[in-house]
Amino acid sequence: MGWLKRWRERHLTRWRAGEIDDATFARKQVQAIWKAFGLIFGVTIAVSMIGLASEGKSLTQVLTAAGLIALVGVVVALRAGRIAAYEVRIAVLQRNRQRVEANPAAPLVHSHVKPPAEGRFYGVYRRSNRYTYSLMVRTAIIGGLTLGLYLWIGFTPIVALAAGGVAVLALWCIYLRLDRRPFLDISAEGIWCRAWGKQRLGYGDFKAVYPRQSRWDRGITLVPRDRELLRRRLSWLGRASLRQGGGGWGGPAHVGTLTLWANRLDLPQAELLRAVQAEIVARRSGESD
Repeated sequence: MGWLKRWRERHLTRWRAGEIDDATFARKQVQAIWKAFGLIFGVTIAVSMIGLASEGKSLTQVLTAAGLIALVGVVVALRAGRIAAYEVRIAVLQRNRQRVEANPAAPLVHSHVKPPAEGRFYGVYRRSNRYTYSLMVRTAIIGGLTLGLYLWIGFTPIVALAAGGVAVLALWCIYLRLDRRPFLDISAEGIWCRAWGKQRLGYGDFKAVYPRQSRWDRGITLVPRDRELLRRRLSWLGRASLRQGGGGWGGPAHVGTLTLWANRLDLPQAELLRAVQAEIVARRSGESD
């Protein structure tokens, strides 16, 4: 499969050089996987059909075997294509992160999003009830599917595992709904988040910020200037978040960062991003003067 690796690396080189855009790069990487597995399973089907026919198998048996091999090939190619698409997405996220670290003042949102008034987001925020209710709805849907699976196949290990997951999600939803303690505090001095620890982190502790999306969640991701120094100031939960990249989809691209999920706090992502970016850039400009 060395030719496949070389072909995919050729697309990677073209993408890094700016010859093809992100969507084209992703499409070509997935196409490379389909072509490779199409060739492999096509040859396998042909050889199998010839072998079975030479053994005197009926046409029905030969076609059935070919169909089963083709089905396996499609499933494998789909899975491999998803892995390739995931790798592309991680590469895109890593490139975007490198760009914003190189230029912290780069425009990261649409031009129609105006910079918010200074200090607009200063204040204390609690977890969003709207987000909690949406999580409750998704948990109820999963619970309904689990119940349907139980009525269909009975109580099996898979059903037990699914039921356990639903129970954990339900308890988490109850906790989120009852927890009315302050979760986030934004001020001129910096940002305090209960998930990160007791200390307030100054804007000068970060060198860049960029937008992030993970399925239903939308937020902003902060890149620390000195990862090790910042890690010492965080709680154990904050250190885990820093190490894992804040959780969510695309974690490998966000390792060593802290993420605030804006929708979980009923905050507008684009405006919050502009405000925090302005604070970080202002601190850097003040230090260079």
